[in-house]
Amino acid sequence: MQTFNPEPRRPFLIICRAGDKSLHQKWLNTPSRNYDVFISYFGDQIDKYKDTVDFFEAQKGPKWPILHELIERHWQLVSGYQAVWLPDDDIDMSPDKIQQMFNLFAGLTLDVAQPALTYNSYVAHRHLLVKTGAIARKVNFVEVMAPLFNIKSLSQLKVTFSQSVSGWGLDVLWPKLIPDAQFGILDATPMFHTRPLGGELYKKNNLSTEADMQALSGLYPQFDIRLAAPSSKFRIYTEICQAPRLSDGLARIKGIIQNRLNTYKYNKIGPSATVSAK
Repeated sequence: MQTFNPEPRRPFLIICRAGDKSLHQKWLNTPSRNYDVFISYFGDQIDKYKDTVDFFEAQKGPKWPILHELIERHWQLVSGYQAVWLPDDDIDMSPDKIQQMFNLFAGLTLDVAQPALTYNSYVAHRHLLVKTGAIARKVNFVEVMAPLFNIKSLSQLKVTFSQSVSGWGLDVLWPKLIPDAQFGILDATPMFHTRPLGGELYKKNNLSTEADMQALSGLYPQFDIRLAAPSSKFRIYTEICQAPRLSDGLARIKGIIQNRLNTYKYNKIGPSATVSAK
């Protein structure tokens, strides 16, 4: 394993477990950005993305335990950033939106957040759908799909990343471990989740969400993780004063129909490294 101790190049960091169909290359399509990109590659083509990103390593395995190893191993690097985003590799989001997401997160001094989901996304929790006219909302739950942490909350929660192989239950656990932290949904910078839940990493690693939930519940018996129901307070930081457009309403109707189809399909299905710096 090649090790390195580079300095952060920009204020924010994206760490993504990426496969051969990763969409992260869209995030790089800009002459300037306020974030670095660290790809942890689990695909089958050696060094596939090595020369296109800021930091790269290749390692097989599920998302959350490998992220735990990576973050611990490179904590000197990671802790130098203001915030770290851990999205799945099937998130479609423009560089401009990502930059706005980081700036909004920092400006609102949130601890943990995520972008809202577009109406046509594959969705498991409806309160994560974008709320038209809102900038951001305070909530008590963000999903493991694409959580965003400031460094303080990341330092407090990173130990949990190794405690659920699939990540199942972590998003319910996090607000219980840091109850005074501010969690938010960023409606002004929504993301498009392009693929069904339980994707490539689930298939490659034969993950069992039921086993992970039981294991996590055993580690934290003081919390009712299994039965906890995520909810949103729907408190809006800022409202945009504008009349709703017809296109917004049509998009919402189309999105709700698609979400129900996606949810139906999802419920039927069920839910040695090299390291280098460019």
